[in-house]
Amino acid sequence: MPPTALMGMQASNTGGFGALKPIAQIFARNELQPFMSCVEGLNEMTGYKLIKFDPYVIEELEEKIG
Repeated sequence: MPPTALMGMQASNTGGFGALKPIAQIFARNELQPFMSCVEGLNEMTGYKLIKFDPYVIEELEEKIG
């Protein structure tokens, strides 16, 4: 399950959840990568390229002023 900060939930305290980028990076490393690796194991089991994941990229948000 994704961290609450990544699901769009609102923090109930004034401190909030903190920076989202490190949260997303840790989630990708600890949850997404192992899952994708396991699922891609089906390719090896079948001998066919059945499943392929694009790299997980955290896009930088740019503020446009004006």
